[in-house]
Amino acid sequence: MSVYEIRDPIHRTILITEDERRVVDHPWVQRLRHIKQLGFVSLVYPGAVHDRFQHSLGVMHLAGDRFRRLVPSLPDFAQADLDRAYRLARLGGLLHDVGHGPYSHSFEEFLPSVSQVRLPDGWYAGLPPAARQAKHEDLSLAIVHALVGEGVLAEDEARDVAAVLSSTIKPSRWLAARAPLLGILRALVSGTTPGHEVLLSLPFESDGWIYPAVLAGVLLVEGWAHGWHTHPLRRSIVENEGSHRTDLFYVTGYLTGLVKLLIVIMSLGAAELFDAAVSLVPWRIAA
Repeated sequence: MSVYEIRDPIHRTILITEDERRVVDHPWVQRLRHIKQLGFVSLVYPGAVHDRFQHSLGVMHLAGDRFRRLVPSLPDFAQADLDRAYRLARLGGLLHDVGHGPYSHSFEEFLPSVSQVRLPDGWYAGLPPAARQAKHEDLSLAIVHALVGEGVLAEDEARDVAAVLSSTIKPSRWLAARAPLLGILRALVSGTTPGHEVLLSLPFESDGWIYPAVLAGVLLVEGWAHGWHTHPLRRSIVENEGSHRTDLFYVTGYLTGLVKLLIVIMSLGAAELFDAAVSLVPWRIAA
């Protein structure tokens, strides 16, 4: 199978397969190139022009990379199962924000009722959502489902991607029979963990940790020329990933770097970036 390279300013080289390229090339994903990650922040900080497409590629890359690092600690699963879960991790990362509209979160107050983007009843683990306004997450799930009709995803695969993105979705029989894998995938992509299966001293969802990477451009514009790739905090995180301990991202000695990132995030003044700062608080654990 062919492998393609994408040159990324943060992760350098991101590899995608032929199957992943069909998803990446679909117009519903390509439209993310025209949606800024940080909404109106670029009006104040001209360097904050990263888009949702770049963000989604980064989350896909990080989710796959994190899953590969966990594989040695999952000896009870067949290689075929791990390969399939790896693909789900990457597709979940790629599609988690595909439902965003213009200006990202600023557009959500104009979204329709959730009943207008409802999935087939058989996809839900419980009752379908009703009587509320849709959020971008609801649109993301609707687009994942619609990619089946487009011939881009198989139905079971799309359903499992949706189940990784939301606990309201019932996974396929294959993934339901491998519940620990589902819990790991949800933790990696969206940071949700059922019960106490995974306890973290730092959040390790790929979507949450993409924020410092996305902020690298802002950091450079504001004179923070260290760069996320060479920052000791980032290096320590990567080194600790290989330990496979439950506190995968327990980092000591580098809180100064974390505080700097938090200061920059909060100084931007955008609610979206403040949420990112909160997601980096080191004592947050899974409920």
